[in-house]
Amino acid sequence: KKTSEEAAAAREAAGLPPLPPPPETPPPSKEQVDPILADIRERARNRDPWAELVRLRREEKEAGEGEEV
Repeated sequence: KKTSEEAAAAREAAGLPPLPPPPETPPPSKEQVDPILADIRERARNRDPWAELVRLRREEKEAGEGEEV
């Protein structure tokens, strides 16, 4: 709330009109959320952190080859 008050004061100081209130959007339904959560769980189950680390290290090494230290 403090941040929004500071933002409103900054807009007023800059001579800008206040922002309109955000639109009333209903929370997503269970039918919308369930497939997203299932996808996240599946990705987490199939995740291989060591393979990710090797890939990131390789990308860092390849990116560093073009730079002179």
